[in-house]
Amino acid sequence: MLLLYTDAVVGELRHPVKLNFFPAISISLLLLPIAVLPIDPRVSAPRWLVGASLHLAFTRLSGEPDTLARFLYYAGLFLTLLLFTQIGRFAKLKFFLSWWAYSFPLAAISIACMVMYELSGVDAYRWIGVGLLLLLTAIVALLLARTAIAVARHRICVPGH
Repeated sequence: MLLLYTDAVVGELRHPVKLNFFPAISISLLLLPIAVLPIDPRVSAPRWLVGASLHLAFTRLSGEPDTLARFLYYAGLFLTLLLFTQIGRFAKLKFFLSWWAYSFPLAAISIACMVMYELSGVDAYRWIGVGLLLLLTAIVALLLARTAIAVARHRICVPGH
């Protein structure tokens, strides 16, 4: 179809409203493989990767986060806030190398905030991202210190721990 109606497709890509419907193609390629996953993961996985790649491309084209992107962003932000309510509990736990796992989602949501700012131009996303990045930097510094202390005390990679 693209080859038959190239001019029409290019026209819709340049249209400020019609452009936003292109991600529907990639969203379907993200959702359909989920339905196929229990039946045949070998068929599902490549189709999901194609859908994810196309969706990423369509979201840069549209220049503004679509509904799925906003849902995922706000779900991630909600989980981040939910984890913050557990800081008191986390602080009481004995240090293990697995503590580093907490830095990865915080890095992801920091990046997501910056991407949302770039796509939308809304300053609130930038300030949330900067705040989370500063928090991430402090947490990584704490993790480095705690890891160095554990290494100095020979408590890293010890059998039975």
